[in-house]
Amino acid sequence: MISQIRIFLLNLNIKYISYVLLIWCFTASSGTSDNNAGSYLSAIHAESNNDFSSASEFYSLSLENDAYNVLLLNRAIRSNIKNGNFSDALLFSNRLIKLKEETPMTSLLML
Repeated sequence: MISQIRIFLLNLNIKYISYVLLIWCFTASSGTSDNNAGSYLSAIHAESNNDFSSASEFYSLSLENDAYNVLLLNRAIRSNIKNGNFSDALLFSNRLIKLKEETPMTSLLML
């Protein structure tokens, strides 16, 4: 039973890495600065490892190229809150409010 679980987890990790590499291959460009896939994938990886400081930085880098992306803003807010960085979380919340995309997190930050 335990060996079956290990095999399942190994296959799951291989699939995850394959998807990340596949996305990277299709989104990688030859040195253009407007490609934020690397920052986004790095942020997801950092967040999955509970490294919220790095995740916050990588989400901020991604938002430099796509400042009003609702998904990125929500994830940046979440990682900044988990990192204790409430001033940056408030900044990103204000962007969501401008977009009329309020969430419970943005409402709490506005209190």
